[in-house]
Amino acid sequence: MIFDVSKRNFGYKDSLFNNRPVYLATSRIGTFRREDGGIGPVDCGAISQRKRKSVLKAFSESIERRALVIGARGDAIEGLAESFDIMNSKVAKIPRRFTQLCKEDSIVCDTTGTAAHFNSKLAQSNAIKELLEKNSTFLFWYGRQGKKIDLSQHYSIYVSLFQAEGYQVQAYVEETFKPLKVVFVFAKNANHITPFTFMTGVGSSISLSNAIHKGLSEAYLLKNVYDDYFYRYQLEGLEPSSYTAIVLKAQTDSECLKHLELFNKLDTYQEVDEDITLSEAEVETDLIVKNLPVWVKELHTTVLYQTVNKNLIIIKAYSPNLYNHVALKTYIDLDRDVNRYTVNLTQDTLNHIPTCPIL
Repeated sequence: MIFDVSKRNFGYKDSLFNNRPVYLATSRIGTFRREDGGIGPVDCGAISQRKRKSVLKAFSESIERRALVIGARGDAIEGLAESFDIMNSKVAKIPRRFTQLCKEDSIVCDTTGTAAHFNSKLAQSNAIKELLEKNSTFLFWYGRQGKKIDLSQHYSIYVSLFQAEGYQVQAYVEETFKPLKVVFVFAKNANHITPFTFMTGVGSSISLSNAIHKGLSEAYLLKNVYDDYFYRYQLEGLEPSSYTAIVLKAQTDSECLKHLELFNKLDTYQEVDEDITLSEAEVETDLIVKNLPVWVKELHTTVLYQTVNKNLIIIKAYSPNLYNHVALKTYIDLDRDVNRYTVNLTQDTLNHIPTCPIL
């Protein structure tokens, strides 16, 4: 593979022999050491049918993750940061550690609910959707809430690319936070050259077609990422407790494969004609927020501090009623409102479900 910038720090992937109509970009810039001694995530990637957009998305993600180590500005003594509570339309204060990468007993905050953009409205909208995505992931995987999508009605270059490599592609939609549609994509290939026989992707939007496109593109990006991880970490080793190690292990877990088959029993989603454009869907934060379930009492957004590119706005969304982390069993608090008011899983039920492989 060729990178247009050396040492894999920044650039897009290309091939001399089999150029695809999509561009995969990578970005790795310096970050900070966390208070607990750990280092924030540095490997970032993106995919797009446009070269420039792919590189910009990957680089923006690097800055976003770097900013999560620092968090929002706040009072050093009180340990609080200012936020805007969208549900109650007022300025509020939340513990500053909720705006940072954090693993402390019952408090887990990761990259969930974070987004970067040059447009503040889009950054806020994407951060909120990203937070809701992770909670839909919990409801979909552990509660089996959702419906099957007939992908034959939706053309995508990514479906064609998957099928050319021997994959079968399935998609599902979860609508707890309607009108937001969260789409989950599973691409399976029992004969893949690495042990990772299935890939996952998630996308969300008010527009179903847009959500499907995002989910498919993420699944195809992660296919390439996981293949790279497989060969790289055979040489470098991997911290067993890291997100990457947990997810890669889940990708080869036979129980996960069995659990995947259960989603085939879901009903088929009945689609309706959409009368909303993609540009409108990206900025309809108000429509999403005003239709949130009544048990979502607070939804805070904060601006994360960063100086790498001051034109880039990084927003972190947080809610005490929702999960603010990926849906790994280790971190799930069953007393959280998103569980109690929906699927209401018990610890015994959760113990019998394999950990979610969807990041």
